Amino acid sequence: RDLGTGKYAGSYLITRAGLYSIELKHADMDVTNGIVGAPQFIHSSPFQPAIVLPGKTAQAVSTANPLTIATAGTTMSFVVQPRDLFGNQQAYDTVLPGSPAVMFSDSVEVFLSGKKDIQGKYQEPGGLPVCSAPIGVSVRTICTPFSMEYSATVAGQYRIAIILTNTLLDKYSQTITVLPGMPHPPAFTVSGIGLT
Repeated sequence: RDLGTGKYAGSYLITRAGLYSIELKHADMDVTNGIVGAPQFIHSSPFQPAIVLPGKTAQAVSTANPLTIATAGTTMSFVVQPRDLFGNQQAYDTVLPGSPAVMFSDSVEVFLSGKKDIQGKYQEPGGLPVCSAPIGVSVRTICTPFSMEYSATVAGQYRIAIILTNTLLDKYSQTITVLPGMPHPPAFTVSGIGLT
Protein backbone atom coordinates (compact mmCIF):
# COMPACT_ATOMS: atom_id res chain seq x y z
CA ARG A 1 0.00 0.00 0.00
CA ASP A 2 1.45 3.33 -1.08
CA LEU A 3 1.49 5.67 1.92
CA GLY A 4 2.14 8.64 -0.35
CA THR A 5 5.33 9.54 1.50
CA GLY A 6 7.77 7.42 -0.45
CA LYS A 7 7.02 4.53 1.89
CA TYR A 8 4.88 1.43 1.41
CA ALA A 9 3.08 -0.73 3.94
CA GLY A 10 2.36 -4.42 3.48
CA SER A 11 1.39 -7.50 5.44
CA TYR A 12 1.17 -11.26 4.98
CA LEU A 13 -0.21 -14.26 6.86
CA ILE A 14 1.58 -17.61 6.90
CA THR A 15 -0.10 -20.65 8.44
CA ARG A 16 2.53 -23.30 7.68
CA ALA A 17 5.70 -23.41 9.76
CA GLY A 18 8.97 -23.56 7.87
CA LEU A 19 11.62 -21.51 6.08
CA TYR A 20 10.52 -18.95 3.52
CA SER A 21 12.15 -16.57 1.09
CA ILE A 22 10.40 -13.19 0.88
CA GLU A 23 10.64 -11.33 -2.42
CA LEU A 24 9.81 -7.65 -2.71
CA LYS A 25 9.51 -5.95 -6.08
CA HIS A 26 8.60 -2.44 -7.16
CA ALA A 27 7.20 -1.26 -10.45
CA ASP A 28 7.24 2.43 -11.40
CA MET A 29 4.31 3.95 -13.23
CA ASP A 30 4.73 6.73 -15.74
CA VAL A 31 2.28 9.35 -14.47
CA THR A 32 2.06 10.97 -17.92
CA ASN A 33 0.66 7.90 -19.68
CA GLY A 34 -0.19 5.42 -16.88
CA ILE A 35 2.15 2.73 -18.21
CA VAL A 36 3.58 0.51 -15.48
CA GLY A 37 7.15 -0.62 -15.92
CA ALA A 38 8.52 -4.10 -15.30
CA PRO A 39 8.75 -4.97 -11.58
CA GLN A 40 12.27 -5.00 -10.17
CA PHE A 41 13.63 -6.43 -6.94
CA ILE A 42 14.18 -3.85 -4.26
CA HIS A 43 17.58 -3.65 -2.54
CA SER A 44 18.57 -6.94 -0.78
CA SER A 45 15.45 -8.78 -1.98
CA PRO A 46 14.75 -11.67 -1.80
CA PHE A 47 15.14 -11.75 1.96
CA GLN A 48 15.93 -15.15 3.43
CA PRO A 49 15.44 -17.11 5.42
CA ALA A 50 12.19 -16.03 7.02
CA ILE A 51 11.61 -18.43 9.90
CA VAL A 52 7.99 -19.25 10.70
CA LEU A 53 7.67 -21.27 13.90
CA PRO A 54 4.60 -23.22 15.02
CA GLY A 55 2.05 -21.25 17.01
CA LYS A 56 0.73 -22.09 20.45
CA THR A 57 -0.39 -25.69 20.86
CA ALA A 58 -4.07 -26.27 20.16
CA GLN A 59 -5.45 -29.33 21.93
CA ALA A 60 -8.37 -29.56 19.47
CA VAL A 61 -6.06 -30.53 16.58
CA SER A 62 -3.39 -32.41 18.55
CA THR A 63 -3.41 -36.18 18.11
CA ALA A 64 -2.73 -39.39 20.05
CA ASN A 65 -2.94 -43.08 19.22
CA PRO A 66 -3.58 -45.12 22.39
CA LEU A 67 -4.46 -48.78 21.89
CA THR A 68 -7.80 -50.01 23.20
CA ILE A 69 -6.56 -53.51 24.14
CA ALA A 70 -3.57 -54.26 26.36
CA THR A 71 -2.11 -57.25 28.19
CA ALA A 72 -1.45 -57.30 31.93
CA GLY A 73 2.23 -56.90 32.73
CA THR A 74 3.13 -55.70 29.24
CA THR A 75 4.39 -52.18 28.75
CA MET A 76 2.15 -50.38 26.27
CA SER A 77 3.32 -47.32 24.41
CA PHE A 78 1.77 -44.67 22.20
CA VAL A 79 2.56 -41.17 21.00
CA VAL A 80 0.96 -37.79 21.58
CA GLN A 81 1.54 -35.24 18.80
CA PRO A 82 0.93 -31.64 19.85
CA ARG A 83 0.00 -29.35 16.93
CA ASP A 84 -0.80 -25.69 16.58
CA LEU A 85 -4.13 -24.34 15.34
CA PHE A 86 -3.05 -24.78 11.71
CA GLY A 87 -1.92 -28.38 12.15
CA ASN A 88 1.82 -27.70 12.34
CA GLN A 89 3.73 -30.23 14.45
CA GLN A 90 4.99 -28.51 17.56
CA ALA A 91 8.73 -27.96 18.04
CA TYR A 92 10.49 -26.97 21.23
CA ASP A 93 14.05 -25.92 20.48
CA THR A 94 16.00 -23.43 18.40
CA VAL A 95 15.29 -23.89 14.70
CA LEU A 96 18.32 -21.95 13.45
CA PRO A 97 21.41 -20.64 15.24
CA GLY A 98 20.56 -17.24 16.60
CA SER A 99 16.82 -17.63 16.07
CA PRO A 100 14.42 -17.50 19.01
CA ALA A 101 13.32 -20.76 20.52
CA VAL A 102 9.61 -21.49 20.48
CA MET A 103 8.10 -19.70 23.45
CA PHE A 104 5.56 -22.41 24.21
CA SER A 105 6.20 -25.42 26.40
CA ASP A 106 3.92 -28.42 26.63
CA SER A 107 3.49 -31.28 29.05
CA VAL A 108 1.69 -34.57 28.63
CA GLU A 109 0.13 -36.67 31.39
CA VAL A 110 -1.67 -39.99 31.03
CA PHE A 111 -3.98 -41.53 33.62
CA LEU A 112 -5.78 -44.89 33.58
CA SER A 113 -8.61 -45.23 36.06
CA GLY A 114 -10.09 -48.62 36.87
CA LYS A 115 -9.43 -51.49 39.27
CA LYS A 116 -6.02 -50.01 39.97
CA ASP A 117 -5.35 -46.43 38.97
CA ILE A 118 -2.22 -45.98 36.86
CA GLN A 119 -0.28 -42.96 35.77
CA GLY A 120 1.59 -43.18 32.49
CA LYS A 121 5.04 -41.72 32.07
CA TYR A 122 6.92 -39.86 29.39
CA GLN A 123 9.86 -41.82 28.02
CA GLU A 124 13.03 -39.87 27.29
CA PRO A 125 15.41 -41.94 25.13
CA GLY A 126 18.54 -39.89 25.73
CA GLY A 127 16.50 -36.71 26.01
CA LEU A 128 13.59 -35.36 24.03
CA PRO A 129 12.79 -36.98 20.66
CA VAL A 130 14.88 -35.58 17.83
CA CYS A 131 13.49 -34.87 14.38
CA SER A 132 15.15 -33.68 11.18
CA ALA A 133 15.86 -29.99 10.74
CA PRO A 134 14.77 -28.29 7.49
CA ILE A 135 16.87 -29.10 4.43
CA GLY A 136 20.09 -27.11 4.43
CA VAL A 137 19.96 -26.43 8.15
CA SER A 138 22.37 -28.64 10.05
CA VAL A 139 21.29 -28.07 13.63
CA ARG A 140 19.50 -30.24 16.13
CA THR A 141 15.82 -29.50 16.30
CA ILE A 142 13.85 -30.86 19.23
CA CYS A 143 10.45 -31.98 18.10
CA THR A 144 7.57 -34.15 19.11
CA PRO A 145 5.81 -36.50 19.40
CA PHE A 146 5.88 -37.34 23.09
CA SER A 147 6.39 -41.07 23.62
CA MET A 148 4.18 -42.29 26.47
CA GLU A 149 4.24 -45.64 28.31
CA TYR A 150 2.06 -47.39 30.85
CA SER A 151 1.78 -50.88 32.28
CA ALA A 152 -1.19 -52.45 34.09
CA THR A 153 -0.84 -55.58 36.21
CA VAL A 154 -4.53 -56.00 37.02
CA ALA A 155 -6.78 -57.15 34.18
CA GLY A 156 -10.04 -55.31 33.62
CA GLN A 157 -11.58 -52.22 32.09
CA TYR A 158 -9.82 -48.88 32.39
CA ARG A 159 -10.63 -45.38 31.25
CA ILE A 160 -7.71 -43.49 29.74
CA ALA A 161 -7.30 -39.73 30.12
CA ILE A 162 -4.64 -37.88 28.12
CA ILE A 163 -3.90 -34.39 29.41
CA LEU A 164 -1.94 -32.06 27.15
CA THR A 165 -0.72 -28.93 28.93
CA ASN A 166 -3.46 -29.08 31.58
CA THR A 167 -6.25 -29.71 29.05
CA LEU A 168 -7.97 -33.07 28.57
CA LEU A 169 -7.90 -34.43 25.01
CA ASP A 170 -11.59 -35.37 25.06
CA LYS A 171 -11.63 -37.24 21.76
CA TYR A 172 -9.07 -39.73 23.08
CA SER A 173 -10.83 -40.45 26.37
CA GLN A 174 -11.81 -44.06 25.81
CA THR A 175 -12.11 -47.46 27.45
CA ILE A 176 -9.07 -49.72 27.42
CA THR A 177 -9.41 -53.44 28.05
CA VAL A 178 -6.47 -55.03 29.87
CA LEU A 179 -6.46 -58.78 29.28
CA PRO A 180 -4.86 -61.35 31.64
CA GLY A 181 -1.19 -61.97 30.95
CA MET A 182 0.65 -65.25 30.41
CA PRO A 183 0.04 -67.95 33.06
CA HIS A 184 2.49 -67.73 35.97
CA PRO A 185 2.54 -71.12 37.78
CA PRO A 186 4.04 -69.85 41.07
CA ALA A 187 0.94 -67.69 41.45
CA PHE A 188 -1.53 -70.55 40.88
CA THR A 189 -3.86 -71.63 43.69
CA VAL A 190 -5.34 -75.08 44.16
CA SER A 191 -8.18 -76.33 46.32
CA GLY A 192 -9.70 -79.69 47.12
CA ILE A 193 -9.41 -82.65 49.48
CA GLY A 194 -5.84 -83.66 50.14
CA LEU A 195 -4.39 -80.51 48.52
CA THR A 196 -2.52 -78.10 50.71
